[in-house]
Amino acid sequence: MSQQDPLFILRDHVIHDKPIKFFNADGECKLAEATHVEFTQPSGGTVRFARDTPTAYKKSSSSEFYPLDSLVFLAQNRSLVYGSLLKEGVAAGISPVSYLDIKHLTEFLTGAVDTNENIVISKSAKRLAMGEPGPLAKAPRHHTPNYPSIEAVQEDLPAVKAIQECERELGNLYDPLRGTKDMSVIRKYCQQHFGKGGQNAHTPSGQRSQRPGPPYVSTPTPSRSRQATPSKPSPSLPVRRPPPSKRANRIPLIIVPAAATSLLTMYNVKDFLENQTFVPTQVLREQGMRKESQLTIERARIGNPKPLLYHVVDSVDRFKPDDWDRLVAVFTIGAPWQFKKWKWENPREIFTHVKGYYVKFSDEQPKDAVQQWDVEIINVDRTKRHKDKAVVSQLWDSVDHYIARTKPYLAP
Repeated sequence: MSQQDPLFILRDHVIHDKPIKFFNADGECKLAEATHVEFTQPSGGTVRFARDTPTAYKKSSSSEFYPLDSLVFLAQNRSLVYGSLLKEGVAAGISPVSYLDIKHLTEFLTGAVDTNENIVISKSAKRLAMGEPGPLAKAPRHHTPNYPSIEAVQEDLPAVKAIQECERELGNLYDPLRGTKDMSVIRKYCQQHFGKGGQNAHTPSGQRSQRPGPPYVSTPTPSRSRQATPSKPSPSLPVRRPPPSKRANRIPLIIVPAAATSLLTMYNVKDFLENQTFVPTQVLREQGMRKESQLTIERARIGNPKPLLYHVVDSVDRFKPDDWDRLVAVFTIGAPWQFKKWKWENPREIFTHVKGYYVKFSDEQPKDAVQQWDVEIINVDRTKRHKDKAVVSQLWDSVDHYIARTKPYLAP
């Protein structure tokens, strides 16, 4: 991070109520239209930063740093509740500050606290940013630790052994994990049915082993009063195997409109959700792109090389009963005919069972029918493609929140 980090300059302007100006190629403008943010220096001059300049404040949920425009937007709208702040930020094309960071970040920017654990900056840079004198000379960039020699370690071994002989070990790290019940019966049962060399490893599919199960002692009831015989496995410990396609059945499902007039279709949904760029459907069709019946969206995750998978379709004609349980998002064009052959009767009922979204250009008004449905409106700018990333990021946050709240069995 630069020694003149915009985080501390912004904090100084917020505390002392100094003016902050925004500029683009045409001159002074609003933050939503700006490309640069201008601050006033103590000497009377000015300093400008690009609005997407990363600051020294790291996000709690990832290793990324907040851009300057997100912090300026928070400072200017800190009186709003988080829901309104989120809505206004998306409308302005600004990635909002996470709910986890908003309280501590506001306290730092307003001067209520002097530091925060999420601020990542070198000590010398921090002193300069806070107006303190820096050191006369730079510290070495690489520090070689002074490890003790092997001879010094060996000299201490007798003393260490003498101390250990006088100690009485009462427990260790693994003692709380050890139970007191005898689980030998369960271990034996699992070894017979699931372990290597067990009876299921050698029994052909479709044939049931006639080997009796392990003994099981329980209080007899009228429905379980019969004694287990050697020719039939005991019903007290049934073998339950997950279906082979269980992982495939846990991939979330998304539906987009089949209408060519929709902003989001099977042609451009992969570019929008995966590459975070909106490309008009007509452009892709003119390039000769073919429409697929099903797409797989790979959503990259920070710190995890394995992406999250989502299936996308535009029709429910081939839906199985289990597919409705995987449905997490529906993009609508505001027309009731879009929902023919659906499991539920009308759009209002549909959006009580699944999360709904309506994609429109930011300068358009939503349809009257959409305003009566429980759907979230996604605003896409006609020309400013740099805003797409913030819009898609907010969309994925909404999908994650819906899955965690209503369908946790689909969560990664």
